[in-house]
Amino acid sequence: MRGMTEISFKTISLEGKELSFTKNLKKILNSNKIAIVLPSENPELRVELIGEESEKRILSLSGQGLVREYEIFYRVRYRVKTADKVYIVESSFDAIRLDQVGFPAVATLGANVSNAQIELLQKYFNNIIVIADNDDAGGNMKDKIIDKLGSRVSVIQLNKKYKDIGDMDNESIKELDVQFDKTILSMLN
Repeated sequence: MRGMTEISFKTISLEGKELSFTKNLKKILNSNKIAIVLPSENPELRVELIGEESEKRILSLSGQGLVREYEIFYRVRYRVKTADKVYIVESSFDAIRLDQVGFPAVATLGANVSNAQIELLQKYFNNIIVIADNDDAGGNMKDKIIDKLGSRVSVIQLNKKYKDIGDMDNESIKELDVQFDKTILSMLN
């Protein structure tokens, strides 16, 4: 690894196979004050190490047919997962508002939730938080997601004075997450 670039995350989980360079990678991350945590601790970045391979390519041979020059190519296969937690809303504008305050979000683009959307949520997220609009369509969307994804789903109920996330200012949106965490903690105690 040549040099370092500025790193925009403070926590990472390394998942999958233990590769030959994993020990050095951990040293580099630690020396740059990047905490290596378990996936259950909600790291900012999740990296799944899939495999590695090296290949020796001959560049030139001597007159007797012996290798004079070669280069080694080393490849690492990995997959990046950005968040274990995602917020689900109906509108793309609501998803953008959540993203603006630092919450990973996706939109269903209406009350109907397709099987393809459900499969993608199952594949990439374990902690799904639904913030439904304060109307019948929002309630239907929430119920469908809970029905299909069960225990992976939590719900944040908006205050009745808001129709949806788009009606809220940044501080009110941030407070939703704090209130949600306090509710979960009180249930565990």
